[in-house]
Amino acid sequence: MNKYENIKRIGEGSFSKVYLSRNLESGEQVCIKRHIQKVDPEDDHHMDCELSAVSVLQNDNILRFREDFHDSKGRHCMVYDLMETDLRNIISGFDGIFPLEIRKEYLREMLSAVSACHLKQIAHMDITPENFLVSRRRSLHLSDFGLSVSFQPPPDRFLCMNRTSWYTSPERLFGRREWLSAGDMWGVGCIYLELLQETRPIFPGTSSLGQIRVIGEILGQPSPELMEKFSTYPGFIPFPDSSGNIDNILSHIDDNERDLVLKLLEYDPDKRISASEALLHPFFTAPPLPSPLDLLPDPALYPKLLKKRAKTHNIRPDVETDDIEISPVKYLDLNAEDDDDLLYT
Repeated sequence: MNKYENIKRIGEGSFSKVYLSRNLESGEQVCIKRHIQKVDPEDDHHMDCELSAVSVLQNDNILRFREDFHDSKGRHCMVYDLMETDLRNIISGFDGIFPLEIRKEYLREMLSAVSACHLKQIAHMDITPENFLVSRRRSLHLSDFGLSVSFQPPPDRFLCMNRTSWYTSPERLFGRREWLSAGDMWGVGCIYLELLQETRPIFPGTSSLGQIRVIGEILGQPSPELMEKFSTYPGFIPFPDSSGNIDNILSHIDDNERDLVLKLLEYDPDKRISASEALLHPFFTAPPLPSPLDLLPDPALYPKLLKKRAKTHNIRPDVETDDIEISPVKYLDLNAEDDDDLLYT
C-alpha cells in the first residue's frame, strides 16, 4: 500500500532531494529526504552518517526523524517533520540588528541542539544558518547530519571543512581531526555574530586562504604561542598581520554578551567554550530574558525559497574574491526527470 505522496520538491543538496509530502493514512504533511543514487558507493556514506545520528538524537531543537524506508527503486528515503523556513532566510530578510531578547533565544536554542549532539558524542560538522530550520511555532531545529561524525572513537576520516567555509573553524581549515565539538561551537559563534550585524555574513571567505584572511582581519592575529601551535598543522595558512576590529563590532553590546561571543570564537580550540558551559553563562539569566517563542520572527514572513544548495554562496560586494569562482544559487526545475514518482510504497 502506498503510504506517502509527494506534493512538490522543496530543496536539493549534493546527496539528496527534499520533498513536501503527504502521509496518505493521516493526511499529515511531512518532509521526505530522498537519497540521490550515484555511481560512487562513497556517496552512501552521507546518508549512513545522517541515519546513525538522527536515530539516537532527541531534543526539542533537533529536527524530528520519523522513519526511513527504501522506495520501489531502492532509493533510501528519510521522513522528518515539516518546517516552514530556515534561519538563513530570516537573517537575510530581517531589517536591522536582531533585538537582544531574540538573539538570546536563538542562541539558547542553537546551543541546546549542539549540546544534545555532543552529549551523545556526535559532532554535527556543518553548523550553518541553513541547517537550523524554523518551525511554525518559530523554534529552531538543527538538521542535515550528513557530515556528522562520532568522536568516540575518533573517526578515521571526515570532511574537515563545512560545506560552507564561512562557518568553519581555523583548526578545521588547517586540517586537524581533533576538537570536533569545538569546531561546532565556532559555527554557532559565527551565526551569532550575524545576528549582531547588518552586514552579513561576518566571515565571507571564498577559499581557505580567503577565509583565514577575513577571520584575521576581524579577530586579529592569534598570539605568537598559538601561531606556533597552528604552524604544525598540515594545512596551516598564515594569518594576516592585523590587530582586528572585533572591539568595534561588539562595542554596542554589554559585557556578558561580549564575553560569551569571544568565548565562542576563541582561536584556541582547547579553550573554546563548550555548549553545556555556554548554556550556563550569566548572559542568559541577566535581563532581559530570552524571548518567548511567540515574539520571535514569524517564519511565514520569510518563506524558504525553492533552491539548490550551491557549492559556494554569493558574497558581499565589498569582499575580494580569491582563487575560485563564486557559484550562484541554482533554482530548481520542478519538472526535472525523476520527479514523476509521486507515490512511495
